[in-house]
Amino acid sequence: MFPKFLKLALTLLLFLACISDEEFNALQNQSMSFNDLFKKVSSMSFHNSDDNIIYVNYQYDFLNKKVIFLDLEEKEPDFFLLGNPTDIKNRILNNKYEVVYTHDKNKTLVRSSNKKDQEILISSFKKQIDNIAKNRFSIAYTPQSRSFYLMK
Repeated sequence: MFPKFLKLALTLLLFLACISDEEFNALQNQSMSFNDLFKKVSSMSFHNSDDNIIYVNYQYDFLNKKVIFLDLEEKEPDFFLLGNPTDIKNRILNNKYEVVYTHDKNKTLVRSSNKKDQEILISSFKKQIDNIAKNRFSIAYTPQSRSFYLMK
C-alpha cells in the first residue's frame, strides 16, 4: 500500500511542478463559468505523459450555476480517446479547444469547437448534473488534442 501511495504522491508532485504555482493558485477555489475554466486550463502548459490525461476536479455550485476549481490530476484515461487528426491540428494552430459530451438519452458522442454549439452542450450538461446528488465532479482534458470531456 505504501509504495502505491508514494508513487501517486510523486506523480502528483511532478505533475504540479509542470504548471506554475501562479497558474495553479490563480485557479484554486475560484468560482467561474465552464467557458472560463476551459479557457484557463487550455492556456496552461502541461508536460504530461502521452498515455495520461488531465482530470480537472471541481465542485458545482448549483445555486449560482458556477464551477469552483479544486485541483488537477494526471492519470490514465478510463475511457477511449478518439479524434480526427486534422481537427486536432487546426485546434492547436488556432489556439482553440473542443468540448465533448455524451448525451444520456442516446449515448451519442457530440463534439464541438464552435462557441455557440459549445454553449448548447454545456447547457445540456448542466441540466444533467443538476439532477445528481453530488457536488464534486471531474472534466477530462487532453492537452495533446485540446479536448475537454464532460463527465458525470
